[in-house]
Amino acid sequence: MSGIETGAITAFDLQGLQSLKAKANEDPQQALQGAAKEFEALFLQMMLKAMRATVPEGGLESSSTGKLYQELLDQQWAKQLSGRGFGLADMLTAQLSRELRTQEISPSQDTSSSQARLE
Repeated sequence: MSGIETGAITAFDLQGLQSLKAKANEDPQQALQGAAKEFEALFLQMMLKAMRATVPEGGLESSSTGKLYQELLDQQWAKQLSGRGFGLADMLTAQLSRELRTQEISPSQDTSSSQARLE
């Protein structure tokens, strides 16, 4: 598996999540992109897990060790798929960037105006 980034920040572990939080204080826009990519990877992992649940069990997957390796493989697949640009991270970043810019422009406004925009 040559394309897997082993040293990348990931939300799959606690240390990676803490690193994302620290990055948010330094550069919110870059942290937003990183968080969106991690969310996309988590979403894809859940999707793969749900897809696997529809397949009848048998063979190697039926043992606890086989299930563990299958989950690890799904995690890596999800990371690979999100790294190639599944599209969800881009849409999240675009949507949340608008909210971030709005908050930077008018931080004193209360949340009722943002609630009105959502309706």
